[in-house]
Amino acid sequence: MVNDRLRGALAARALTVDVVSARAGVDPKTVQRWLAGRTPHARHRWAIAALVREDEAFLWPAITRNAREADPFARVVADELAGVTAAYASRSRFLADYSPERLFSGAAAISMAGLSNNISLLQRLRARLPSPVQDRLWLGTYDETIRFNIVVVERADDTLAVVQPYLPHARGGDSPTLVLGPSAEPGLFETFTHVLAQLKLKATRC
Repeated sequence: MVNDRLRGALAARALTVDVVSARAGVDPKTVQRWLAGRTPHARHRWAIAALVREDEAFLWPAITRNAREADPFARVVADELAGVTAAYASRSRFLADYSPERLFSGAAAISMAGLSNNISLLQRLRARLPSPVQDRLWLGTYDETIRFNIVVVERADDTLAVVQPYLPHARGGDSPTLVLGPSAEPGLFETFTHVLAQLKLKATRC
């Protein structure tokens, strides 16, 4: 049977199949199968429930209480995840799921903070941009210890943040990586977007 509840929840938040597939980490055809009535795996059910801010049992009422209690992922609700939609043990594992094309496709704005040796390269890139576009590439430096690499990608119908801590005696590629989204209650997404905004206020434009 067609999952009208899931279809209605996506429509209410103007979420497209492509957006849902990107957030759930699956092929768009898989999302179409879910809309057609197939039940997702537990980890995908709670990710979608968090995305549309509905209870999992409302979206898939056929799931019995015993089935929910038998699966630790199914017992986790969105509020307990604090906006975390995916977690990876390393940046390389994150990049295996999130190619630059997937991460930045359709972005209306991209904000980043972190350690970089590419300021001069970005300055040269900005100088080659057409004049009306140059000011859209804002670069700044700050005299402060940076503890996280933060990327925020804003789209018309979706916003996400990618956060990596800098670990002592570890390469950047070995850092654990979190993918965050806005949640009903302020969570980690709001925490790190605030950190990013504060860093920009302190930065000296270059």
